[in-house]
Amino acid sequence: MFICLLACCIGFSSALQAQKLSKEEKKLAKEWKKKLKALSPLEFKAIVDEKDELQTQVNTADTELAENRKTLLAKEEQINTLKAENAKLEKEVSMEVDASPKSEKGVVFKVQIGAYEGIDITDQANDNTDLGAETSGSVKKYTLGYFRDYWEADKFKKYIRAMGLKDAWIVAYRDGKRVDVKDVLEGVI
Repeated sequence: MFICLLACCIGFSSALQAQKLSKEEKKLAKEWKKKLKALSPLEFKAIVDEKDELQTQVNTADTELAENRKTLLAKEEQINTLKAENAKLEKEVSMEVDASPKSEKGVVFKVQIGAYEGIDITDQANDNTDLGAETSGSVKKYTLGYFRDYWEADKFKKYIRAMGLKDAWIVAYRDGKRVDVKDVLEGVI
């Protein structure tokens, strides 16, 4: 009795599956059954072996893809780390060279507008960020401007000369100490 019931259930489920297939799907299934019957056992084995080989290749490619993705993520992380480190170093260099608008580190150019004995406007120079004063013996030397670029200083010197201070010239400072312009131009220009 149990066997009869089982046979009826199997037959009923097969009938339901057959009903679920469309006419086109049934036709396609019949064609493939014919093709399968037409194959010899060796041809069928060759197809199964080829399928297995292709599946192995797909699995290998998936493994390589996963490894490449891991490598890519690691490289992207390394790039981001290096970019952050580069930005930090650029910021540090920028702060070292230009810690303030008047940082004396590195090479700085100024335009000297005169050297005078007996004239002292050092107080005004100390109050003004663009006017500088230094003493050499009894002579007071006054400068205007603050440039990291020689050509900007040269342009400013020309403006000063056009205003009537014909004796204006460029002076150079390295790390806050006055040096000959020729000594720094080789490394700057």
